[in-house]
Amino acid sequence: MHLARSPRVAVIILQWGRGEETAACLRSLTALDYESYTVLVVDNHSPDGSVAHLRQEFPDLAILENPTNLGFAGGCNAGIRAALADPAIEYILLLNNDTRVSPELLRHMVEAAESDPAAVAVGALNFSGDRHTSSGGRLDRWSGRYVDLLDEYTLATISQQPVVEVDAVAGSSMLMRAEPLRAGELLDPAFFCMFEETDWCLRLRARGGRVLLATRARLEHHVAATMGKPLHFYFRFRNRPYFMARHARLIHWLTFLPYYLTEAGVRILAYALVGRRAEARGILLGVWDAALGKLGPGRLEQFLH
Repeated sequence: MHLARSPRVAVIILQWGRGEETAACLRSLTALDYESYTVLVVDNHSPDGSVAHLRQEFPDLAILENPTNLGFAGGCNAGIRAALADPAIEYILLLNNDTRVSPELLRHMVEAAESDPAAVAVGALNFSGDRHTSSGGRLDRWSGRYVDLLDEYTLATISQQPVVEVDAVAGSSMLMRAEPLRAGELLDPAFFCMFEETDWCLRLRARGGRVLLATRARLEHHVAATMGKPLHFYFRFRNRPYFMARHARLIHWLTFLPYYLTEAGVRILAYALVGRRAEARGILLGVWDAALGKLGPGRLEQFLH
């Protein structure tokens, strides 16, 4: 497909520290072969002077500084609201700061969205070297697992089609149509981080939208360890029951709950046996807080100190 027009896109990059990753991502954006875009960096109250370093290298860069760490969901929502103040914006591209885009990325994603008026979200194929990372896939409601397309099919098979419909795409690279966002369909800040982009995609699909994976749109995703494994496991196990309560039927809990508790128990035991007590503790506290119904930032500060 050749674009008859170039819709205006706001590229939003969320950071919490690791300003050097953000700077490298920004440098890669300069090679895009799609010109109709603006860039906004959203800083989630970084404690390491990242904003000052970015302003030094990119003096004209638009930066939104949040007064506290709002997590992925809240931080991105703040950026989306700021970007949509410009009525010319038709799409929002959320990018992780640890990504490096290919020159064709945005053009292929916009082409996919413009080819289908029902498309509300478009994802890209994420790679780390010669390995793929999370790109787009389906939800297995019997286990609560997200199954990536590239875990089920070969790259050659997926690449035969320029666009594939999926349940959800990875939050590291999401092109979102602006209309539903202006209508208030934003990320749920209760997740803080983990599962929020999958929840978002499923909610938008429930409204009649389509979620697409643009197989020609590719980027390098370095998967920087911003949170660290213990905190990652905490949010992963804490948020999964909340996510399932929204998107699974009662019958799915007959298999989901045993699967979830078994996975948690096996991981806690395995990590404890090899001396990785911080990871075991993160999972245990995640399950405990899920049972208590705790949401939002939860034990974030406890894990950081």
